[in-house]
Amino acid sequence: MSATTLFIDLTDAEGHDLGRTVPVVVEYALIPYVYGEDADGNGGEVRYEREVLDVYIDHGDLKALTSEQVGQVVAEAREQFVARRMV
Repeated sequence: MSATTLFIDLTDAEGHDLGRTVPVVVEYALIPYVYGEDADGNGGEVRYEREVLDVYIDHGDLKALTSEQVGQVVAEAREQFVARRMV
């Protein structure tokens, strides 16, 4: 299991920035698979797919958010994580 922290800007219902950033932890697993392998099993390259296991906000940061803000921040963190390329 691996984890990364994304810093998500908090916005209101209309999408306006509220001037606050919330750290969100995304825990994930790397699942290996072979890409480009021929029928005989030659020429393949091992690549990794990422599977999100959990997304959470530290309790101290969570206390100051409404349920709508939590939903917005968690959804944005998931979107950003999926859009990121692995290095």
